[in-house]
Amino acid sequence: TDINDNRPTILPVSSAFQLRSQLEVDTVIQTFTVNDLDIGDSGTVSLRITSGNANGAFRLTGRALILAKPFDRTVQLLYSLLIEAVDHGTPSMQSQPDAAVTITVLGSAPRFINSSYSAMLLDSKPVGATALTVTAEDPDTGGRQMVYYEIIAGNSNQAFAIDQCSGEITLSRSLNAGTLANYNLTVNAVVRGQSRLSTSTSILITVLDDNEAPTCVTGPYNVNIYEGVLNVGRVPCADRDSGNNNVLTYVLSDSHRNLILINSSSGQLSLSYRLHVTVITCFSSNVTVTDQGTPPLSTQVPVQVCVQPRLTISPLSSMKTLSEADPVTSVVEQYTASDLVDSTAAIQYSIPSGNTGGVFSISFSGLVTLVRNLDYESLTTYNLTIQAVSSANNADGAIAQSNLIVTVTDSNDNVPVISPSQLVVTFNESVGTGAVVAAFTCTDRDDGANGQGNFTITGGNVQDSFRIDAKTGAVSLARMLNYEIVADRRFSLAVRCADGGPTSLFTLATLVVQLSNVNEHAPSFTPSNMYAETIGELASIGDTAVTVTATDQDGTAVSYRLINPVGLPFTLDPLLGRLLVSQTLDFDSQNNYQLSVEASDGMLVARAAINLTIADENNHAPEFNQSVFDLVISEAVAVGTQVYTVSCTDGDHGSNALVSYSTVTSSSSSYLRTTSNGAIYLNRTVDFESLTSFSVQIQCADGGTPSLTGTALLLIRISGVNEHTPVFSAQEYNISVPEDFTVGSVLGSVSATDNDTGVDGQIAYILSSGNDDSTFQLLQSSGELVLRKPLDFETQQVYNLDIIARDTGGKFSNATVEISVIDLNDAVPQCDRTNYNATLSETVAAGHLLTRLVCSDSDAIDSTLTYQIQSGNSTLFRVNSNGQVFTRQVLDADQGTVTYSLTVAVSDLVGQQVLVYITVTVQTVNEFAPVFMPALYTVREYENATRGG
Repeated sequence: TDINDNRPTILPVSSAFQLRSQLEVDTVIQTFTVNDLDIGDSGTVSLRITSGNANGAFRLTGRALILAKPFDRTVQLLYSLLIEAVDHGTPSMQSQPDAAVTITVLGSAPRFINSSYSAMLLDSKPVGATALTVTAEDPDTGGRQMVYYEIIAGNSNQAFAIDQCSGEITLSRSLNAGTLANYNLTVNAVVRGQSRLSTSTSILITVLDDNEAPTCVTGPYNVNIYEGVLNVGRVPCADRDSGNNNVLTYVLSDSHRNLILINSSSGQLSLSYRLHVTVITCFSSNVTVTDQGTPPLSTQVPVQVCVQPRLTISPLSSMKTLSEADPVTSVVEQYTASDLVDSTAAIQYSIPSGNTGGVFSISFSGLVTLVRNLDYESLTTYNLTIQAVSSANNADGAIAQSNLIVTVTDSNDNVPVISPSQLVVTFNESVGTGAVVAAFTCTDRDDGANGQGNFTITGGNVQDSFRIDAKTGAVSLARMLNYEIVADRRFSLAVRCADGGPTSLFTLATLVVQLSNVNEHAPSFTPSNMYAETIGELASIGDTAVTVTATDQDGTAVSYRLINPVGLPFTLDPLLGRLLVSQTLDFDSQNNYQLSVEASDGMLVARAAINLTIADENNHAPEFNQSVFDLVISEAVAVGTQVYTVSCTDGDHGSNALVSYSTVTSSSSSYLRTTSNGAIYLNRTVDFESLTSFSVQIQCADGGTPSLTGTALLLIRISGVNEHTPVFSAQEYNISVPEDFTVGSVLGSVSATDNDTGVDGQIAYILSSGNDDSTFQLLQSSGELVLRKPLDFETQQVYNLDIIARDTGGKFSNATVEISVIDLNDAVPQCDRTNYNATLSETVAAGHLLTRLVCSDSDAIDSTLTYQIQSGNSTLFRVNSNGQVFTRQVLDADQGTVTYSLTVAVSDLVGQQVLVYITVTVQTVNEFAPVFMPALYTVREYENATRGG
């Protein structure tokens, strides 16, 4: 039989609690665990409180420590209890050590006298007035001195304040029932001390309206609006009251009621029609604002509305000075206009008046520029009106104007005109000194000194025989002339008229003065009065086209002149009879001239006819109809194919206009062959992959001597043909990857090349088969293979994928990818169960097999398991590498059945493990006979002893 040789144990042996003073009676505070290795009564254990249970505050029921009486902090704040475990053996045994329990009694939160509070206040109450007072007390002491108060919620705009000590709530701001009619305050009552125990209560404060007159703007309501705007604004009034006391009605006085309107409920002012500053600038009225209280209260508001221009323009006025020599596009002035109402409105600028002749223009951005040449002689001052108009929908024609005065200054841009330009006069030698023999006039359209002409004789005035009046242009005889002495009997004077400009301009005229005696014979042309001549159209100005000759039998000098020379490209030397080219000739414009010339001896004249033919010359180079030709040729075009035809024109005639074509030799010219008629043929094979474009210069030459040429650039772009199939860098790709490879990462990549270029060489990669569960993704453009789902070697070790590389033209090739999954030790060992039980008798010999742990590891590699007893007496038991658990020695259960709890760790080679729990029960075997102690007893008994004594 068992003897009581084991002390009971109690757990936990030490614990501490902090409990509120209001903890309810019968609350379980602690549950103990007791154990006694004995059996029967010796193993039956009871608990008792041995000390510290002041006033019987606690009791034990079974294994539970329970509150038996309410806490009273005024009596006891700390309890230190000792709990003893006692078994029922004979003799009984007590636990060593006992369980120590420390209990600290914490204070309770304060308690409000009332469960809720409410108050009603007029919104006319002054700041500082009392709303109500709240009261709370400390249930531990029953007093109120240690309680303080605070408002923690609902205090909108901080309208209320609370006295921390007394709980009195007062107004800290004026109230307004119309703005906020109810305040739901939350007030905290807090016990002073480290624990900061608190309780909150709700307070409803209702604000009642006390009717007051509407409050409006102080003084008159002045509003500035822009012209064209209808909305004036809202009369700024408010009423702090609520309900009908807060409902306002707005009424306008009779003044300007036809002009301004008011919304009776909102006070919004608006105009009856759009105003402009040119019509009215300011007007006034009065608004009466009345609430609907009883009685109703009113406020008068004077209103003044002023209209301002909505469109501004800068500058408002400007004066500029331009020279008539200033070029077209010269900038005159920059204007900027702004719509003060709609900043996004487009502004349209114009010059409605003063722009005589359309000389000026204004852009959409307000820039005034010169678009026609100025002419001082026509107009010296422009008075422009610059106008800006807003395009906003409500602008209603908002306009701003500016004045721009432009003064034009003169420049010496006109050459004086002398008349006549050629003059031949004849007089006999009897004319006296001072006689006027000729007169010239000189006009100049310029102004001032620029327009004042002065005459001088600059040549031919032999022995100063003549003088000219600088102002009038009258030529007079300076000395008597002698016909017999004067060489050739004539003078050829050069008369000059120059203006007074800073850079003087001038014009020359020719005055031929002939002396005569008695004139009997008219001049006579030789060899006849009919001349025929041919001159090339490239003749230079000043070249002689033909020379006419006339003689006078009187010996008088003959002068020549063209009859009706206006518009002719020739001038006639009046002395030598040479017909000179004075303008460029053009065969295409006119190829023949019929001229009449006159020879005069000063009194008598003779006439001759000139038939002048203009010969065509090679003065036009051939020209292509465009300087650059753009041509696209497919690389598939065969050699010898005509790919283009060019043409050019030549302004000449005959053989000068006959053109032929050729290719200008260059590094690229061998690709094309150009025929003389302009047809262009492909001369060499072109390959888009090696040549995408080239250029060739085409020349056309005319048949003139020397030949003139023109060139054009032929730009040829080669278009590709999809002639190559993509080729993978390998037909088979092998990739090995560990099974824990990160999803979303790149496993590897495939690549292919296509000898085509451009879009035909662009390759797309496609995963065609082997990816049924979408474990992988092949990126179409890069060929990168991305893992999309986790790998598991134990589920699938190899993936075989079929892939395609396809170019844009549709050609493709195939390859395969083999992905091998590398096994990792990622599985935790598994056992057939986590709890084993083994029973044996105490007589079993050492080395007895208790049980075998059936465990495995699903990893294909590193699946070897190790076994180790972590707890539960490894000196009595052992476990081998196969999971077999043996006893190390004979187990003793003389004192009764013994139970051992073993914890065995089953681990793989990387340390992943599972725990297995083994319960070993050793049963007692009745192997010993009873033994008397001591073995010998000596008894003495009186002879008269009774039975049973």
